[in-house]
Amino acid sequence: IIFRAMAVGLVVLAPRSPLTERMIEHQQTGLLYSQGNIPEAASILYALDKNPNELARIRTNAQNWLAAQKRNPLEWTRLLG
Repeated sequence: IIFRAMAVGLVVLAPRSPLTERMIEHQQTGLLYSQGNIPEAASILYALDKNPNELARIRTNAQNWLAAQKRNPLEWTRLLG
């Protein structure tokens, strides 16, 4: 779901875990917050709302990264296995 969201231009905000840290480069291709830390997640969303240029930068980075992978995003879940 993370790669599919990136592919359609959504900026991903996800809790940190070993898997999400392999899929998302924090502040480059998406955003990560500490598991269970809802105030941290809310703070990240608030900052993005105040800075649409940052939102656009992360969106572009994620889409460029996906394009560079030259794989079908729908198959990446299998690759991360």
